Amino acid sequence: MKDKKTNLTDKELSLANAYVNCNYNATTAYENSTYSQNCTKTTVRVNAYKVLRKPHVLAYVQQLKTTVNERAAEIADLTRQEIIENARWLVQFGKEHQRPAAVASGNEQLGKIASVFSENVNQTDVVRQRQLDKKEQTTARKIADMCLRDSSDSREYSAEN
Repeated sequence: MKDKKTNLTDKELSLANAYVNCNYNATTAYENSTYSQNCTKTTVRVNAYKVLRKPHVLAYVQQLKTTVNERAAEIADLTRQEIIENARWLVQFGKEHQRPAAVASGNEQLGKIASVFSENVNQTDVVRQRQLDKKEQTTARKIADMCLRDSSDSREYSAEN
């Protein structure tokens, strides 16, 4: 039976909705939709591909993507605005009650929202880099020592001859 609004069959509609809900994973969507569940993985993958490539199904999926993205943007903007308001309140509270930690925390949140902090530093990466730097320095010292020994050995050899 075809849906009059979307011109999709019930199965196509089910697959398209599952596809968007499964984060655009066609195989999982096919398995979660009303299509046959008794297929091999290869058959599932091929059938999902065939159905999702039909122009009317593609158009519906694109429409769903647009709707989902618009809603996500609205939620993100709302959340961002709430964070800004909370951070400003925290800064104001800290100033009024002489709480420098609250002021600092609020300013930090505002800085993150404004992308003032452009780099996210992972502490384990910093430690690893320091360890690598130490190893490189140690290796460089060993090479330098070997070169000095070699040059002093060659001086001794040339002095003997």
